[in-house]
Amino acid sequence: MREKVAQSTALSAQVREKVAQSTALSAQVRKKVAQSKALTAQVREKVARSKALSAQVREKTAQSTALFAQVREKVAQSTALTAQVGEIPQVEKKTALEDNPQTTLKSNSFYIL
Repeated sequence: MREKVAQSTALSAQVREKVAQSTALSAQVRKKVAQSKALTAQVREKVARSKALSAQVREKTAQSTALFAQVREKVAQSTALTAQVGEIPQVEKKTALEDNPQTTLKSNSFYIL
């Protein structure tokens, strides 16, 4: 009978040890679950930040595209104006001698004949 009590006591000790191990493992699992939830929250935050930055990039790209369109329009206007300037008849420049053929140049002075 004493042998059975000793075995029962030994088994009870083993059960208590296993329960303690199980409790420790459960605490580790809870800790890991909490860490996982914290990391998941960080990932969600980073994804949200990334989406916001992507939206800003899309907005800036649209602004940039609009500005490039304005630049192309201004270049086209400039090209058209340059073409118009090329079509303006050139004014002939005449010197004083050409305006008055009776004027002669002698020693850097004008003499009327």
